Parts: sequence; C-alpha cells; structure tokens
Amino acid sequence: MLRVRVSQGCHWPWFCILTATILLSGLVSASRSETWFGDVIQTPIPHVPKDIATGDLTGDLLDDLVYVRAPYAGAKVYRNLGNGHFEYLTTLPDVSVTVDVGDLNKDGLDDVVSASYSEVKVLIFHNSRPPGVFRPPVEIPTPAVALTVRVGDLDGDELNDLVVCGVGSLSYIAIYWGTDEGVGSEPDVYECEMEPAYPCGGFTFPGETIIADMTGDGLKDVILIASLDEEGCWVIGTAVGLLRNLGNRQFTPSVEWVVWENGYDEFADLSVGDLNGDELLDFGVVHEEQLGLQTFINIGGGVFAEGEGLNTIAGRHLVFEDLNGDERTDLAWSRAAPLAEIAAGDGSGVLEPVQSLNKSMNDIQAGDLNGNAGLDLVGFYQQVINVFPNITYLDPSGVGEPGDAETRLVVTEPWPNPAADRVFLRLPAGEGRGVEVYDVAGSLLRRLSPDSEGLVSWDRRLGDGRDAASGVYYLRVTSASEAVTRSVLLLK
Repeated sequence: MLRVRVSQGCHWPWFCILTATILLSGLVSASRSETWFGDVIQTPIPHVPKDIATGDLTGDLLDDLVYVRAPYAGAKVYRNLGNGHFEYLTTLPDVSVTVDVGDLNKDGLDDVVSASYSEVKVLIFHNSRPPGVFRPPVEIPTPAVALTVRVGDLDGDELNDLVVCGVGSLSYIAIYWGTDEGVGSEPDVYECEMEPAYPCGGFTFPGETIIADMTGDGLKDVILIASLDEEGCWVIGTAVGLLRNLGNRQFTPSVEWVVWENGYDEFADLSVGDLNGDELLDFGVVHEEQLGLQTFINIGGGVFAEGEGLNTIAGRHLVFEDLNGDERTDLAWSRAAPLAEIAAGDGSGVLEPVQSLNKSMNDIQAGDLNGNAGLDLVGFYQQVINVFPNITYLDPSGVGEPGDAETRLVVTEPWPNPAADRVFLRLPAGEGRGVEVYDVAGSLLRRLSPDSEGLVSWDRRLGDGRDAASGVYYLRVTSASEAVTRSVLLLK
C-alpha cells in the first residue's frame, strides 16, 4: 500500500522542535512515571562512532560491542565486563562504513562483518577460539559501494545470510546466501531505486536495514529506510521500502515503497515490533529534524496503516522491544541532545512515556549486558558508551496480572525515607524470608535477615563493610511465587 504525504516543512527546524516541545510539555508531565532502568553506566572511548553493533564476541553469553568511525580507521571491538562497563579488545582493520554481528560460518561464534570505505567489497572477520580472536578478513565483492550490512537467516536453512545495501549507478540490495564456511561470493541483486527515472540526476541512499517477517507468511523480508537526494546534495524525499520474500530464495524484483514523504527531512531510524498484539510486525520511524515518532500498523500481507505514534521528544534513534517483561512491545528512543525516553506499549498500538533518561544514546540497542533478567540499553554519545541497566526484574510483582490477595507478600514501605542513617522494613513475621539490597545498576550489595517479629534493619553498610553512598537503593523480598521491591533514598 503506497502512502504519499507531502510535508510542508519548517524554515527553522530546531525552533519548530523547541516550540513543539514546549507546547507538549504538559502532555509529557501528565504521563505515568515508572523506573525501568537504573542510572547510566559510562565507558569513555577514544572516538565518536558512526555505527555500532552488539553480539556475543567473547563466548560469555553477554553482548559485547563493536563500532566503526572515520574512513580507514578500522572497527574497534570492546569486551563486556558484565557490570555495564566495557574494555578495549582489538581493532579490525580497513573498515569504517557500517558494521553488524552474527555467526556466518555455523561454528557457534558471532563474527563481525563490515564494509571498506570507497571500495566495492565487504569484509567478514571470522571469530576463532579462544573467542575474541579474529582471523584475517574474507573479502566479498559487492555490486557497488556498500552503505549497510545485515546478518540474518532469510531462507530458513539455519544458516545466516548476508544482506548488503549500497549505491552506484543504481542503488541495490544484494543477498549473499550462507554456507557452512561463510557466504557465497555471487549475490542475488535487486533494485532499490526510489525514482529510477528522476530527471535531475537523483540518487537513492539506503539507510537503516532490518531483516524481519513483515508480511506474516513466515518468510524473512528486508525492510529499510532510504532518502532520494538530488544531484547537488539536496534531500527531496524519504521513504520506507520493503523487499518481499517470495520463498525458494526468490524476492520481488525491486523494493516496494510502502511509505513516502516529500521534503528535505529524511527518516533517521527505523525499528520493527508487534505493537498491537496481533502477531504481525509493525514498524516505526523518526526523522532527522521533525518532532515525534510515526508508527505504521501491519493490517496483513505487508500492508500498513499509520498508527498513533508519539510526540514527546525529537527522537533520532529508536528500538522496539519488550522492556519490562509483560510480553508487550515497548519503545526506547533518543535524540542527539542529552535526552532519552522509555514508553510502555499497551498491546493496542498505543505508547505511553514512563521514564526519562538523562543521557542520549545514538544508535540505541537493546541486549543482555549484565546477565540479569530484562533487556538493557546501550548507545553512544560523543566519546562515551552509555549503558542503562534494566531493573524491572527487581519488582516483577508490578508486571502483568496480580496474584490473589491472600497469596501476596505484605511488606511495609521502608522508614525513614529518605534516610541518613539506619533504614527499617517489616516483613510477615516468622516466615524466615530475607531481604536483598541492590543498587540502581542491579548489583546485589548485601543480604539482610529479619528478627523474630519480621523487622529488618539496614545500617547502610555494604557486604564489604563500606558505607553505601548517597543515592537510590532497592530492598527486595522474594517468595516462591513472587517478589516485592521497595526503594529507599539514602542521604549523607
């Protein structure tokens, strides 16, 4: 279904964003407030990345990180330390355009694939044992310069394939089919032109690309955003395109543009997820300048109708995932300025802001960064990797349908709160339950036991005897069927 909407635009886009933000401030403040993510954990890095990808590169089941930056500078691989921090591992040479991670030779280890700047090839760095040691790159020729690379199984044979999008005399999508040793060198190539006969010499530049079943037939399609640039570097249109998988390694001959907007403000990012609970994947896009998120609901067969969206920040990066464990798709999105926002999905396509985060996350990703339950968030801002740990698992009683009243834990609020010295909490007497103390990063700091009357006293000391610093802490009580968490603010 082709949807054409003409954007009237604004001559001063940042003024428009500021004005709209002020007008919408009442809407934001009226939203419900919840704490799904703890305080930011930061790792300084020597560069400002262009693109990042995450995956288990060291075999410890935690998501490591790789980023690319300037031409010929190489990709930097950082090991996940398991506490939200990263340490430098190695540099992969000659890459700088785009990067992705996935197992490309069926050895159970994630590999790194990227593109070489200004050269018509992609590079595959196969992981080896011990994990985190990469072999010299395998060079795969491409039809023209590559702009994005993505790894995924398109034909259901349990071998990951490689999708490359790029631009030359014509923009293209090339699919390299996976083998036990890597990928084949002869791709199937499909047209990716927004306006093949554009009279002024326009170029289609593919952007964010995702491999996902967008038509509900069980076959993985390719969905992407793109911009149409007039010769002379003026963006004159932006679109979302779908390359449909027909089965038996056959796709439609060219990309179908399911959303199209005229104007200079191109789409900046794309994500997919089931927003309304019908088991069909929907998608959302954000612009480079324009305020808000646009959502598009899949009504079957890869036909999309515009959804409600969200207009609370000028997001430029987004990800759809279940972020609080209620089996509904939520949103994390961010912009270039230091601001990010979490919005809860209600399962009907509506998103409601629940938490503001005080740091930006360019190229935002969701994954397991600390081994705890729940998806954490990672991105970068300037020369810093920002990680927000998911702490919803500390209070699972707040997710989903509550249990019967007579089976629920009865736990008082801690007192005093805020506290400068000792904190008290009362549990059901005589049941022998203890209390676990966590920080906002989800780290277990100490275990406490109640007295015979169920009274728990915390002298604000940690397990190693040190005093806890000022800040928010969580006191967690568990039973066989549920957990209750109370928060307390410690002051000096």
